[in-house]
Amino acid sequence: MRVSGGYAGQTNDVITAWYRGPPGQDDTEVDRVPLPENGAGWQPRTVLAPAGARTIDYLRAENTYELLDIDDVAISTVPQPDTTVSSGPQDPSNLRSVSFGFAANQPATGFVCRLDAAASPSPCRASTTYSGLGEGRHTLEVAATDVYGVIDATPARYAWSIDLTPPETSLAGTPAGAGAGFAFASPDSDLARFECMLDISSFATCQSPVSLGDLAAGPHTFAVRAVDRAGNVDPTPATRSWTVPPAPLPVAPAPLPEGRDRDQDGVLDASDDCPDIANRDQADIDRDGIGDACEHLAPGNVAPVAGVNAIVRLLSGEVYVKLPARAPFASPGRPALFQEQGFVALKGVASVPVGSLIDARNGTLGLQAAGNGLPPTSPRARREQATLRAGMFQIRQAKARAKVRRSASIPTDLALLTPAGADTACRQATAPHPAKGIVRSLSATVKGAFRAIAGASIASTHNATFTTTDRCDGTLTQVGRGSVSLQSTHRRTPVTIKAGRAYFIKARLFAARKRRPVHHR
Repeated sequence: MRVSGGYAGQTNDVITAWYRGPPGQDDTEVDRVPLPENGAGWQPRTVLAPAGARTIDYLRAENTYELLDIDDVAISTVPQPDTTVSSGPQDPSNLRSVSFGFAANQPATGFVCRLDAAASPSPCRASTTYSGLGEGRHTLEVAATDVYGVIDATPARYAWSIDLTPPETSLAGTPAGAGAGFAFASPDSDLARFECMLDISSFATCQSPVSLGDLAAGPHTFAVRAVDRAGNVDPTPATRSWTVPPAPLPVAPAPLPEGRDRDQDGVLDASDDCPDIANRDQADIDRDGIGDACEHLAPGNVAPVAGVNAIVRLLSGEVYVKLPARAPFASPGRPALFQEQGFVALKGVASVPVGSLIDARNGTLGLQAAGNGLPPTSPRARREQATLRAGMFQIRQAKARAKVRRSASIPTDLALLTPAGADTACRQATAPHPAKGIVRSLSATVKGAFRAIAGASIASTHNATFTTTDRCDGTLTQVGRGSVSLQSTHRRTPVTIKAGRAYFIKARLFAARKRRPVHHR
C-alpha cells in the first residue's frame, strides 16, 4: 500500500494487520509497520503474514493526528516484488565474462545486484554483464524494485563455477601392422567427453577403447584429447605415430600337380564339371558339361515357349546375359536369386526369359526359340534356330494370342543394343555431314522366322546369313546367303536383298534430337 501522513517522533503511529479469532476469542495481530513522518509524502509500506499465520483479515491504523491517507492497497500470496534469474552462464563455465538476464513478477523500476562477497548491493539492469571474473565458485544475488520502491526481501540467487584449467589426456596402446587398438583416460574429475582424430581428419567424439583396422600402407598418427564440462580442451592431445608396411608382393601360385582336387570334393579337377565349388554328386541337370553348382542361369533342359523363354548355348568366346528386372535365376538345389543389375557369364546352355539382353561382342552363341504358339509337346510345334555373334541385342517375341491360330508363325526379334559410349561421335557430329563410324552391329545365321531390328530398318528372313550394321548416317544390311526382306522406317514398300548384295538406308541416327515446340491454346 501507499501511505501519506503520521507525525514525527510518535512511535505509536503504526498500521497493524490482523486476522479474526474463533468465536469467543480475541483477534490476533500478525504484523505492524510504522507510519511515515508528517510531510514525507507518499511512501510504500508492506505488511506480511508470518509463517503459520492463517490470513490477514483487516488492517488498523493507529495515529496521533488525523493526517493519514492510504492508497493503492495490493494483496499477494508472495512478498512484492518477486525476482527470478531468467538466464546465466552454464555451470561450470570457462568464460571470464558472463551475462545475466533478470525478471520480476510485477513491473519493476530497476534491480539491485550483489556479486560474491560485495559489501552491499548495487543497481543493475535487467540484462547485466560481469567481466574479468576469476576461477572458482561465484554467487550472484539480485532483487527487483517495484513501482512503489519496495525491494524484494528474498533476492534470487544464481551460483556457478569458472574452470579455466584444461584437462590432461593419457594414451596407451601399440599399433600392429594394418590394425591398431588404443585405450585412453583423463585424471580430470569433471570430464565431459573424449575426441579422437586419425591422420589429417577432424576431431570427433569417441570412447575408449578404439580399434582401427584395414589401414593403408604408409605413415599414420592417432590423436586423442579430453574435454571437460566447462568446455576446456586439452591443448596437447596424446598421440601415437606408426607406419604400416606395404603388403608383400603376390607370389605366383605353383603349378597344380597332376591329379589336383582344388575344391576337395573327391573328384579330380581334370574330370570335375565344377572344379572350384565342391559337388561330389557332379549333378548336371541340363548335361551341358557345367555342373549345376557352377551354373548362374536357369538350366537349359526345357523347351522354349513363345513369348516366355528361349534357349541359349555358348559356342565360343565370351557371352554375357542380363535378365529382365526381377527375373529369377537359379540352378537346381540353389536358392532363387534376382538379377537387378549387371551381366552374368553364359556357361554351357541355359534358359533365359524373353526380354533378356545378350552381349556377344566377343563370342558366339546358339539361340533356339519357339516358332508358333503350340505346346512344346505337340508334334506340330516348330523350333527356330540362330547362330549369333559380334553384337549386343535384346530377345523379343510375342506370346500366342487367343484369337489367332496357335500354329501361326511367331517371329523372334533381335533388337540391336548400343554399347555404352559407342554413339558419342554421332552426337558430336554436326549436320549436314554426320559421322560414318560403326555404332553397333549383329551377324546372324538363322533358320526360322527371325527379324533384326536396327535404327533405320527391320530385316526379316526365314533362312539366311546376314549382318546388320547401324552407323551414324544410316543402316547397312549385307546378305551372304539366302535373302532378306528389308523394311525401311521411312517407306512402306519392303526391299528384298539377295545373297552377295548389300543395301544402305540413309538416316541420321543417334544424334541429339531437338524437342518439338509445345503449342498452348
